[in-house]
Amino acid sequence: MISFRRDRPKFSNLYRSASTNLAFAIYQEFTNRTSQALTEALGMEGAVEALRLEWEHISQVVPLHVKERMGVDGQGFLFAGYVWNWSDRLWGCDQWSEITASGVRSTVLGCRFAKGSRALCTAHLHFASANICTSLAPEHEFVSRSCLNDGDDHCEMLMKAKSTGVDELISAPAIASILPPPLDEEEMILWGHSYMGAGWLTVVKTMVERLGPEVSIERLGPMMHQIGMEMAPKVKADLGIDGDDLVSVAKGLDVLNSSFLQKGALKEPKPSEIERTTSDCPLSGEPPEACQLFDSFYQGLVQGLNPGFEFVCSQRMSEGGDICKWSLYDRRKPSPRASDSTAPLDPYALLSVRYVKGDISDEEYEKKMTMLRKHHPKG
Repeated sequence: MISFRRDRPKFSNLYRSASTNLAFAIYQEFTNRTSQALTEALGMEGAVEALRLEWEHISQVVPLHVKERMGVDGQGFLFAGYVWNWSDRLWGCDQWSEITASGVRSTVLGCRFAKGSRALCTAHLHFASANICTSLAPEHEFVSRSCLNDGDDHCEMLMKAKSTGVDELISAPAIASILPPPLDEEEMILWGHSYMGAGWLTVVKTMVERLGPEVSIERLGPMMHQIGMEMAPKVKADLGIDGDDLVSVAKGLDVLNSSFLQKGALKEPKPSEIERTTSDCPLSGEPPEACQLFDSFYQGLVQGLNPGFEFVCSQRMSEGGDICKWSLYDRRKPSPRASDSTAPLDPYALLSVRYVKGDISDEEYEKKMTMLRKHHPKG
């Protein structure tokens, strides 16, 4: 039988950096609750079918990723078992796998997405793990016997020879255990972001494709705002934020931005306003809806940290800007921009702020932005 090592670190402290652990905990909430929203909108069967194409694509990319980054290659159940185990460990699974003469058996004691919708779990198992087995070890087959998502205390997964019975593989003596991926912590973090981010974005893209941008934002925006508010106490504690201090909150958001691999810097703070620009972000090439949802999360987070502060994103690379720009305001103090009548006003920023606040519709925003670009082109 499989022997378990239960002394491994939990999700909350997998990495030395508190901010990194925090970023993955946030992605975990994003993916679980977005997958639930997708299932509520499309139903179980509809959500599974909608996720099929993306997850089949993931199952093709992962082996190539492993081969390229780890310098390994192969075919057959042994190599498939390593790809399968490593990808799940990088995905965030507390997984233990053993190799036998007739296949690989794995037990998952914890999974970041165990509280996601059953559709997400089904897509992962049937379109990703199963396809890895089919493509790399066609003489074997994938079997899932229990699942955390169904309320079981573990997931049990097998990659067995077609001529071997399930009980035979379960009782077969182990030849070797599959060790964790041979990566240092920095590489593990990069891989983790790649997989965790892809997991959430896959569900968002699927929802946008099936329901359209407006309906998706309408359904997901308030949810993301709520996640931000719920996560505020943990963010405050883990990052040592003083919620009464505008600078402390801005620095905390800056650290969190960096933990999501968003490269940028805070500008010199003003009495009631601090601005951050981002020059490089993994979401810059993704659909703009993903950025809008992140903004909803940050708005909820700031509200949870201090209701007197306000987070406003006035420029996004995903919408064609050369940088992203957000500002943190203390609404209880007069803004220097409002009192300085000689300061030039950026009409693009003002229009974006009105849009983010919900003062104008998508159609009106696009119409006014078109007119601005025509009559007031940026220099």
